[in-house]
Amino acid sequence: MEIEQIIKISQLYDFYSDLLSDKQKQYLNDYFFNDLSLTEISENYNISKQAVSNNIKRTILELEQFEEKLELVKLNNERLFLLNEIKKITDNNEVLEYVDQLIKLEN
Repeated sequence: MEIEQIIKISQLYDFYSDLLSDKQKQYLNDYFFNDLSLTEISENYNISKQAVSNNIKRTILELEQFEEKLELVKLNNERLFLLNEIKKITDNNEVLEYVDQLIKLEN
C-alpha cells in the first residue's frame, strides 16, 4: 500500500474512529498502526484471513463515506493551509483576507 493511502486512512481514522465498532478499530489498528499481517490478525482473532481483509476493506470504505458526507478532513486541511499562509505574510490586508476565508469555513 502506498504511503499516501496510509496517510489518508490515518487522517480518516483520526476524525471518524469514534463512529467505528471496537472490532473495526482493532483490525485497522493492528493492520495499519501495529503493522500486523492479515495472517497474524486472523490468528489473533481466530477468524479467516479473508474475513479480516473484507472487514478492513469495508471499514476503509465506511471511513471514506463518512468523509464524503461530513468533510471534516477536507475542512481541517483547508484551515491548516490558510493558517500556514497567514504565517508567511506580513501585510495586514492579506492577513485579513485569509482570516475572512477561515471565518467562512466555520460557517
